Amino acid sequence: MKKSLFLAAILLISLALCATVEISGDARTRMSWNNWFDPDSDSKSIFDSRAQIQFKVNPAEDLYFVYMLRAGNYVWGDKANTGVWSKKGKLVTRHLYFDYNGFEDMNIRVGLLPWLDHKSLVLDDDLAGVIVSKKFNQDMTLEVGYGQVYESDTAFDGTNDYNDADVDAFLGLISFDMSNMYGVNTIIKSYKINKSRLDLWFMPYFNYNLNGLQIDAMGAYNYGSYTEAFAGKDVTNGGYAFSLDLEYNLEENGIAGLNFLYSSGDDGEDPESTTAFNTLSSYYMNGLEYMGIGINDSHPSDFYFDANNNDAGIMSIVGRYAYPFTEKFTGRIAAGMVSAVEGEETAMATEINIGACYMLYENVSLDAVGAYVMPGKYYQYAGEDGDNAYEVSTRINVKF
Repeated sequence: MKKSLFLAAILLISLALCATVEISGDARTRMSWNNWFDPDSDSKSIFDSRAQIQFKVNPAEDLYFVYMLRAGNYVWGDKANTGVWSKKGKLVTRHLYFDYNGFEDMNIRVGLLPWLDHKSLVLDDDLAGVIVSKKFNQDMTLEVGYGQVYESDTAFDGTNDYNDADVDAFLGLISFDMSNMYGVNTIIKSYKINKSRLDLWFMPYFNYNLNGLQIDAMGAYNYGSYTEAFAGKDVTNGGYAFSLDLEYNLEENGIAGLNFLYSSGDDGEDPESTTAFNTLSSYYMNGLEYMGIGINDSHPSDFYFDANNNDAGIMSIVGRYAYPFTEKFTGRIAAGMVSAVEGEETAMATEINIGACYMLYENVSLDAVGAYVMPGKYYQYAGEDGDNAYEVSTRINVKF
C-alpha cells in the first residue's frame, strides 16, 4: 500500500512540475524441472514470476530521479525442499537515486543505486551511497564512490550493535578508451565488518576487438586483513582470479565463444595467512545453465556459482555456440567443466547444454534450455559417487 501511494506521488509530482517521465520495465515467468547429484534426492519443479518497473523523472534540465520497483519472485512448486507453495513474494525498491549532470563532464549519483564490476565477479548489487564520475578527455574517465552493501543490527557475537555488522564499499574506477578500439579499467573495492575486517580488490581488465574476435580479459587480486579473526590471531589474505572471454562473430554462420575462469582457494594449512578469493555479491556468468547462472538461477541445488566456492576456489572452462536459423529463432549449445582448486577431490562436474531462443514479438522472447550434468569425485554421498543430474528450464520475458 505504501509503495502504491509512493508511485502515485511520483506521477502527481511529475505532472505538477510538468516533468518528463520515462517508464520502462520487464516481466518474466520461468519454469525449471531438475534434480541434484544426491542419489536419495527427488526431482524438483519450480515456477516463479517477477516484474519490475522503472520511472525516470526529469524535473530539471540536468537532474533526473530514478525509481525502480520490483515485485517477486512469486514462487510456486517445490522450492528448496520445502514441498509447499508460496504465492507470497516481495515488493521491494531496487533503485532510488538522483542523477545530476550539471557540472561540465561530470556526473553525480546519490541514493540507492546499482553498481557492478566489469564481469560481476565480486560485486553486482544495489548500494546506498554516492558515486561521482569525471570525464577528463575523450579517452579517460575517473569514477569514485562510497556505498553500503548491507547493514545488520546483529554483531558476530550475537549482541545487538548497529555498527558491528555493516559492510561498506569504497569504489574506484579509472578507464581509458583509445580510439574506441579497447579499454583498460582498474577497479578497487574494499569493505569492512566489525571495523576489523578489510578486503581490497584490485581488478584491471582489457577489451580488444580484432576482425570480429572480441577479447575480454580481467585479472583480480584480493588483499584481506582480518584482526583477531581466528582464535584471537590476525589473518592476512592474498587471493587472486583471472577471467578470459573470447567471442568470434562468424556473421551468417553464428557466434562462437569460450569462457575461462580461475580463482585461488585456500588449503587451510596456515590459519594466519590465507589465499581464498573472496566475493561480496557475485553474479558471474560462465555460460552454463546448471553449474553456472543461466536463464534459471533458483533451482534447489547445493551449488551456486561463485568464485570463492567455500574458500576452495574454482576453475571453469566453457565453450559455446549460437546459430541464427531465422531472424526470430536462434539455437544454442554449450559444454564445459567446473572444478575446485583446493581439496582432496577437485573435479566437480562436466555439463552439456542445448537451448534455443524464439522472439515471439519484438519485445517478447521465449527461451528454453536442457542441461545434462555428470558429477565428479568432488561430490560424495555415503562414500558413493553422485548420480548424473539434469535440468529443463524455460522462460518467457516481456520488455517495455
